[in-house]
Amino acid sequence: MAVGILIFGSPAFYLLSFGPACDLCDKGFVSGYALWAFYRPLARVYCSLPISTRNEFMDWINNFRTPRNNFYETPEPLWREWESQHRD
Repeated sequence: MAVGILIFGSPAFYLLSFGPACDLCDKGFVSGYALWAFYRPLARVYCSLPISTRNEFMDWINNFRTPRNNFYETPEPLWREWESQHRD
């Protein structure tokens, strides 16, 4: 039972913790580079998604973040991955 919870709970926690982690990064509590290193697998998947799916994912992430001047910037882990892949 406990192993099953661990196997299924860990990926869910990983995905669900990304939005709050981005908010902590925005506020300066967590290094953007450290966050990128930890969430890099998720960031890689994000960069390969179609634009419509990326927009839905960003909407979900932004539920946890504090806007700056009513504008959300791309979370640092995602733009770092985008830059590392040299995409335009």
